[in-house]
Amino acid sequence: MFSIILCRFSVISQLQICYGTTQFPSASVNPTNSWSDVDACSYAGDYAVINVNASTTYEFSTCANNGSTVSYNSKLRLAEMNGNSIAFNDNYCGAQSFISWQATFTGQVKIHLLETSISNPLECVANNICSNLRVRSVSVPINDECGGAIQLSVYGEQNCGSGITGTLNNVVQKPAGYLTNPCGGNDIADVWYKFVATSTQLKIHLNTTGFDGVIALYQNCPQGTGSVLACASGTCSIGDWESATLCPNNLIVGNTYYIRIFTYNGINPNVSCDFTIKISTPYISTVSNCQTCQTITNSVNCNSPITANTLTTNGKIWYKFIATSIQHSINVNPSNLYDPQIKFYSGLDQFCNGISLINNYNAAGIGQNESFIANNLVVGGYYYMLIEHVGNLPPCTSTFELCLSSSVSAPVANFIGTPTTVNVGNNVSFTDQSTGATSWNWTISGSGWTYTGGTNSTSQNPIVSFNSVGQYTITLVATNSTGSDSEVKSNYVTAIQQTGPCTPSISNTCDEYIQNVTLNTINNTTACTSGGYATFLNTSTSLTKGMQYTVTITPAIGTNIGGVYPNDEIAVWIDYNNDFAFSTAERVGYVLVAAVWSNQLSFT
Repeated sequence: MFSIILCRFSVISQLQICYGTTQFPSASVNPTNSWSDVDACSYAGDYAVINVNASTTYEFSTCANNGSTVSYNSKLRLAEMNGNSIAFNDNYCGAQSFISWQATFTGQVKIHLLETSISNPLECVANNICSNLRVRSVSVPINDECGGAIQLSVYGEQNCGSGITGTLNNVVQKPAGYLTNPCGGNDIADVWYKFVATSTQLKIHLNTTGFDGVIALYQNCPQGTGSVLACASGTCSIGDWESATLCPNNLIVGNTYYIRIFTYNGINPNVSCDFTIKISTPYISTVSNCQTCQTITNSVNCNSPITANTLTTNGKIWYKFIATSIQHSINVNPSNLYDPQIKFYSGLDQFCNGISLINNYNAAGIGQNESFIANNLVVGGYYYMLIEHVGNLPPCTSTFELCLSSSVSAPVANFIGTPTTVNVGNNVSFTDQSTGATSWNWTISGSGWTYTGGTNSTSQNPIVSFNSVGQYTITLVATNSTGSDSEVKSNYVTAIQQTGPCTPSISNTCDEYIQNVTLNTINNTTACTSGGYATFLNTSTSLTKGMQYTVTITPAIGTNIGGVYPNDEIAVWIDYNNDFAFSTAERVGYVLVAAVWSNQLSFT
């Protein structure tokens, strides 16, 4: 009894014409449209038999990005079953190889896996290193070449359109450098689109799934060193709208342009390479102009931010505010594709006149909060902000939240005094009614007054003694860490004489006196008073400038109403300047008692 053991081995020999000598696996292979192993353990020096159909494209690879584990310097040869060479490749992806071939017949071919000879790189050798040669059939997209570019429509920015879908999954991989590539990235797999320019400036949006997309724009189908008009690439997260946005300028309306889409980091065989592409026309709305910008107000602790959408603003929006504090905090919280920068200006008025750039804030990145604190502002002054996307024009769905805040508001000064009319030598108590103030400074016009009761000019509620006749203007300046505010009350306090405007020259028992004074609404009757004078400062009436009035003075002697001594003089003054001194210019009536006289005096 005996056993027969069948072993597979490769002869380590020079294969000068670079063909394998051992078929493995023994059965022929039927490729699918996904990358798969010819066998999980192929040696250099093996060949595999592949079943092919006419017009179908087949790809063979030892490249790592196609899932191969080949670690040595490999070569690939594709041949007919009779040995006639179809294609040969070496060093396509570093030290590894790749062949793409469209079958011209239906039948079988051989794919040979070989190792480059160390002693002579032009020769091939076999080995016993277990690794996997990869194969797939490809349904090539119609836009795999520029000549088959798919036509794109141009959307208006306001509807932002849905775009069309595409893929890089089954494209034919080209030789590295088959086109000059100033855009960067791995461009061996690409697809093409075209559009007719409807505006001199357009936005090309690319939303990718699983790869970092690159957009290259050409004026025509390039050949070799075709000139690239513009490039854009991005590294957004999977599922984000816009892994790349290209915003070409100076396009010629009516001309056809070509778009090439490829990957920045090459194609991962285990990840879908689908994408959506669209083209739109930028639209500018009024809020993207300073003159028609939106007004924002202070939100304490940022509890009421406003939401903005850059759909119709070309990625930029103007705002203005009136400072309520010498310090304000500004915060912009963007959506995950918007990279805001804030340009901060001062202005002369609410109409954008005389705006001057104070600073430009751009410390954060895409989708991150941008914030700053504006110091040394003028309370009541006008300030402007331009918020715009950094770099290329932003995606049409970008939004952000904006908050203007101040933890401390500017004070508002106010006060009252009690009483506001006092006799000379008496006190007025001032009570602060300001909001938000932490310090106070009082100013009183003129002289003849003093602080009393232990208070002074910086007391919150001072007490002031007024020692001279007159009217006084009171000013309060209220201050806190944010700023100051003032309240001015003109001629607010009146100090008067306690006994009247003049001193009597006689002092005897009652004889001659003024029994009644009638003027407009005043009709004041008095009895004879010892000392000759009385004060009626609380009696008043209102007179209109330019109108004529009559004042009636009724004298009396004892109980004789209307009695008067010959040559008596009766006069009336109006103290127009409130200085409690009667000047000749202020006398409005005078009569000398004679044989014929009148106690009615008229004046204007």
